[in-house]
Amino acid sequence: MGEQELGGLDRVVAHNGPLPPKAAADLINQAAEGLQHAHEKGMVHRDIKPENIMMTRQKRVKILDFGLIRLGADQAAEVLEGDQP
Repeated sequence: MGEQELGGLDRVVAHNGPLPPKAAADLINQAAEGLQHAHEKGMVHRDIKPENIMMTRQKRVKILDFGLIRLGADQAAEVLEGDQP
């Protein structure tokens, strides 16, 4: 069964107030690990902000909105090669 989402971190804080320091540190650590994973794949998010960090009821983080992503040279070449017949 999928995780139920509470919403963006901005909405969670607006609704519930500031997160306890330990919970905030855990969420930021999860976001950093997710961004590191994307970076290892050659992607740079370029629009990370509280609205783009989704929190689930299980206290897991999902990073949203990769619309402004910048690809590394290798990844950009793969995308361009994939567009050719």
